[in-house]
Formats: sequence, structure tokens, C-alpha cells
Amino acid sequence: MRPTRVIPAATLVTVLALAAPALAAPTERRVFSSDVDASSAMLTEWKTFAETAHPNYVADDDPKTAWIEAAPTSGAGEWIRVKVAPLDKTTKIKLKIRNGNQKSKDAFAANPRVKEMTVRLLPANVDKKVQLEDKDGWQEVTLEQPSGPFKGVELRIASVFEAAKSKDLAISDLQVFATSELADNPAFEKERQKALATWRASRLAASKAVAKKVSLPVYAAYEITTKDWAAPGKGFDKMLDAGDKDAIIGKEFKWALVHARKVLAEIDTLGRVQVGSKVPDLLPSVDGVQVPTLQDVSDGVFDDTAIRMPLLATFGAVLREHQKVTDVKDKLTFSEWSKQTGPCKAGDVAWAQRGDAADGVSAPVVRALVLGRCGKVATRDGSNVVREREIYVYDPEGRLAIVVAESHIEGYTWGLDRGKSMIQGGRSLLLQGKAVTAKLYEAY
Repeated sequence: MRPTRVIPAATLVTVLALAAPALAAPTERRVFSSDVDASSAMLTEWKTFAETAHPNYVADDDPKTAWIEAAPTSGAGEWIRVKVAPLDKTTKIKLKIRNGNQKSKDAFAANPRVKEMTVRLLPANVDKKVQLEDKDGWQEVTLEQPSGPFKGVELRIASVFEAAKSKDLAISDLQVFATSELADNPAFEKERQKALATWRASRLAASKAVAKKVSLPVYAAYEITTKDWAAPGKGFDKMLDAGDKDAIIGKEFKWALVHARKVLAEIDTLGRVQVGSKVPDLLPSVDGVQVPTLQDVSDGVFDDTAIRMPLLATFGAVLREHQKVTDVKDKLTFSEWSKQTGPCKAGDVAWAQRGDAADGVSAPVVRALVLGRCGKVATRDGSNVVREREIYVYDPEGRLAIVVAESHIEGYTWGLDRGKSMIQGGRSLLLQGKAVTAKLYEAY
């Protein structure tokens, strides 16, 4: 399969003021997604982040972009799957579809369009065979299911309206509306919509950076393998124990695990710092790698088709050469911050462990960082205050080696590409019982 974007999901968090789900009269609401997968995609410019045929583009409400599949046939047998945040007590789903490539009349005629398809609701596995019309504009499809959870919808193409110029089928947009007995929370879906806008902006920024020959620390896509794994339970110590026992992390990052334990042992003696980045851009959205937000974290379930970047998703978080670390006068310790309750008193707090520079002469350098992030996020049930903690350990060259949290641990493999440090792959162990391995996508 060609690379597809997965916006990752969540880490285990501290959640305050959690409310029980509120029931209401069945209400239809738009549900948004930034997590779209497909059997294939025509990503001719994906190495430069400039493609406009990525599966995620069916969710952006922009007819000038589209998912375009890349199978040798005209699209029959291909599929696209849109995942949404789980919505319980759902009874009906309405889809609005822009069939074909609706960038222009010429583009519509140039690419095959869907003629017949099977729509499947997930996880209910309710199927409906549908025939679409060969026209531009919106078309609607409605399905009903027994009251229960709704997590996504899959379209599986059965036949197509052929095109003279191309065999690559296109769908411009797919909107999803769900009817549920749970009370609607528009703020939650607004955050979901914002996540896709952030993804688009990130891809555009990365594309411009590549055009200007700015060096990025990540490639455009990684190949992911996911296997079951016996999770030991939450906590920094337990995740470090898991790393020790893992065949990959325990071998390749043994020194970093030892260092993380040292950081944990002296965590309340570390000095408070403010961490910035000399490169202002955030890390780009990458297929197979999650750049998480607190909104992602608040969902409570990891996506297991990607490894995670640090929550502090800046160039400075992954490469010490891009860091701007400034001492902070207050003496707030990690334990004191972790015990805070109620509204957040600060968005991000950080502590640094410093050590001698490699040359033994220069000023001490950052060997490890501890990040605490607090924020208010929207959920389906209202809004919650979320606190998350992570430990970052850097190798002697100043590259991020591991991230340790209470419900996951990551290790990153680095290499040189044209003299620049690049992440070649990585390994994630997730509390939910999944081990995720990333390697450089074969097209590289």
C-alpha cells in the first residue's frame, strides 16, 4: 500500500472533572476526521509533501483536492476508510459525497468515478450496496444501524465510470453525519476539524521548506508493523522495565534507558527551564508518525499504526542544535506540578538535566528534558483538564533517543542523509498492548 497519513491517537493522562455521558433525543451532528486510510493513493509528490491526492483530502471539504487511488485497474476493488472519534448510541449515518475529481470539469472527465460501491459502518459491520450518479456536486447516502458505537465508515469500490485519460479513480470529498442519543458537543468536533486544518498547514509548510532546501529531520513516510505485546501497566518505572525487556529498545537503547532512570531518580532536583526552538516551524505531518496534541491525548486510546513524536513537537525537541533552553527562576518541582489540580496554571513546564559537552570545554549541554503539559480540551462529554508528562533523553550527538511517558515509550533510530541527521525508523511500546515498529518507506 502507498503511504497514508494516520493522525494518531492518545496517551494515558490525568483527567479531571470527567462527566458521565449525557443522553438526549436522537440528534444528527457532523463528525470530522483527520485519520483516513486507503488501499492505495497516487502520491506522486509525496517525498516533497506537495501531493494533493492523499486520502486525508476527502475530509477537507475542498473540491480542488481529492483521494486518487493508484491501483493498476480503474479502481474496482479499492477502498477508503474514514475513522472518527467513537460515538456511542449511534443509530443512523448520512454520507455526503463529491464523486470524482471535482477540481474542474476537465479533471472530472479525466479520472474514473465511482459507479457502484459497498458502504460499511464500523464496527457494526452494517453494509449497504450503493450506486452513485455520474455527475458533479454532492450526493447523499443514508444507512441505519442498531443503537451502538460508531467509529468510522468504509467505502469499497465495486465498479466505476471509466475515463478516457486515466485509470486512477478519484473521490473529492466525503462528509459524515451521525445521529446519536448522546448530547452533541460542537466544540469537540470543532477541534477534530481543526486537526485536519493543522495537518494541511503542516504539509504546506513542509512542502515550502523542502522547496527552500531547509533540512527536515523526518522523511515523508515510514512503513509500520504492529504486533501484540504484553503491557506491564502504567507508570514511568513500568514502561522503562518494558523497554529493558523489549528485543529492540532493550538492545539498541540500553544506555538511554539507564540514563532515563537516572533522570527519574533525580527529577525533583532538576532546574526549571523554558524550551524554545531556533527553527520556528513545528515538525511536519508524516505518514506513519504521529505528532500528538493534548486533544489526541485526551481520547484515551493510542493509534497503533504510527509511532509518536514527542508532545513538544518542535525541531528543538528532536535535535539539540535547534534548542533554545533558558533557565527559569521559580523553584517549582516536577512532583509539585504533578500534584496540582483544577485549572492549569501554565501551559508547558519543563526541567533540564545538563552535562559536560563532548569537548569537555564548552558550556554544559542538555542531556535530558522533562516536559509537563496542561490544558483544557473538549471531549464528547464536555471539557476536561488534561495533564501529561514525558522524559526526553538525547544521545551524545544531541539527537532525541527515547521518549518515556507513563503509558508509552519510544526509541528513534537516526542516520545521515547528505550530511544531515534524519530519523530512519523507530519503536513504540503502548500500554494498550501493541508494539509498533517504523522503518524507512521502501520508496526511499
